[in-house]
Amino acid sequence: MNYLCSVVVVGDRFDSPMVEARDYFGGELDPGSLVVGPIAQYSYRGGSCALQLTPDRLDLRVNSPTARSTELIEAAKVLAGRLDDLRHTVVVSGVGFNCDWNMPVVGGGTAFCQGLVSQAELRKALDPAVTPDAFLSFRYRCDELAYTVKLEPHQQSQGQSLFVAVNGHQTAQPKPIGDHLAAYSDFAEQAGAIYDRLGSQT
Repeated sequence: MNYLCSVVVVGDRFDSPMVEARDYFGGELDPGSLVVGPIAQYSYRGGSCALQLTPDRLDLRVNSPTARSTELIEAAKVLAGRLDDLRHTVVVSGVGFNCDWNMPVVGGGTAFCQGLVSQAELRKALDPAVTPDAFLSFRYRCDELAYTVKLEPHQQSQGQSLFVAVNGHQTAQPKPIGDHLAAYSDFAEQAGAIYDRLGSQT
């Protein structure tokens, strides 16, 4: 399983001319990419990979299980090198990793999430007649990354499965942007452990 679906760089003064679209994902650029001023959306390999750019965000993404995490990291390294070359004209404030997945759970995702809510101390403070939305978010820090983990019923399955999203991000330091990507191995380890632990409980 891929424990990475996107790498995000946040900052300021990003624009479309700063990226060479064919430098990513083997240059297999789809026709019909959108470029409007500083905003760009590039699609690769029939939509299985993408690069999205706005003035304050760069988002490299894989949308297909056949696209590997290693390809995404390689594309991110190319982008990081470009940003390092432009460090005098752009601002980079943070780098983040994201992954998400759906997993089957006994009793369904809605019941699983509501069961977690009912066990929380916060539930005791709510009106007993209130049924809160079955959405949970947890935050913690481990090594260089600050993590946010979100659990909720999977909407497309009408709550029959569980949707899990993991984000790990770090504030940019005065070092090459590419060095921040080394934290991916820690992110993949954390995401894999979350997947395994949730699976063992369901």
